[in-house]
Amino acid sequence: MPENKHLRFLLSLFYIVLAVFGGYFFIKYLLGLFMPFIVAYFLSRVIEPMVQALNDRLRVPRGFSCAVCTLLVTFLFGLLVYLVSSFVISGIADFSKEVPAYLSGLPGKFQEFVNRVLGGLPEEYRTRITLLFSTLISDISVPLSTYSGILSGLRRAASSVPTVFITTVAIIVSTYFFASSRDDVSQFIKKQLPPKWLEVYFRLKTHLFGVLGRWLKAQLILISITFAELSVAFIILRVPYAGLIAFFIALIDALPVFGVGTVLIPWGAAMILTGKFSMGIALIILYAVVVLVRNTIEPKIVGQQIGLPPLITLMSIYFGFRLFGVLGMFMFPVIVITLIRLNEWGYIHIWKN
Repeated sequence: MPENKHLRFLLSLFYIVLAVFGGYFFIKYLLGLFMPFIVAYFLSRVIEPMVQALNDRLRVPRGFSCAVCTLLVTFLFGLLVYLVSSFVISGIADFSKEVPAYLSGLPGKFQEFVNRVLGGLPEEYRTRITLLFSTLISDISVPLSTYSGILSGLRRAASSVPTVFITTVAIIVSTYFFASSRDDVSQFIKKQLPPKWLEVYFRLKTHLFGVLGRWLKAQLILISITFAELSVAFIILRVPYAGLIAFFIALIDALPVFGVGTVLIPWGAAMILTGKFSMGIALIILYAVVVLVRNTIEPKIVGQQIGLPPLITLMSIYFGFRLFGVLGMFMFPVIVITLIRLNEWGYIHIWKN
């Protein structure tokens, strides 16, 4: 590095900009391609304690213990997916049977709403409004009653089976190879990097694993809080399938592009239009409460878990979302805390500690 502090600052800034553009290119164009192997590497780290225990305590050969642990984790994850999907599919099947009957009754309820609220309009206009609404409901209910929408979704899912199967096999096999060849991978990396970079690599690896684990914990906390709020509200409002609906909306709320408003606002509007004013107003109020709670606690919870002040966390989430979309909202805070740690360790000099 040059001795001139201005040149040193500009050089550090150039490296940072280069790294940001490189990261943007990787995330946008290459991340999906390498994702199975990234997932496999993380899974190999997850099973490492079990592999070590079998290897050290029971003297099981490392290759065999890696195979056992990989198959065990795959089985447990597959069992979890099966149980959750069975619960979800059975709930959707029961719910879908009731939707056509519910939709068929909407035109009559809407007619009552029009007569009560728009009674001052000429009958011709009221009839046209009701006819337009009935046509819309008919267009929605016919596909549901014939399950054509479900069949179309099943066809799309079936067409993606080969890709999912190949990706799953790649993850499982790569997990085994990463775990069984851990020492070889570490030795290869050590030979490629200069000593100073090697130190940075190992410190960053430890840091990133800790940050990502705490970030996942923060997201689970936020989803659990949203799920609890919605479940309690739906039970009070006597909504059928309260737990199932709350679960889906909580997952949707984790995506900033959608949020709870994607479901609660149209739902509340439909209730108001069909004359169920108390239910509609309650859903709108529930939307406002969930959004207020999440926007208030998200920066604090995420910041506490990954070590960022709430304001910096909020700015990171916002800039990440604007630059990289949904994925950037999750990754940008991790990038920011990594830059902060590199600056604290003295590897880069962006600001004074």
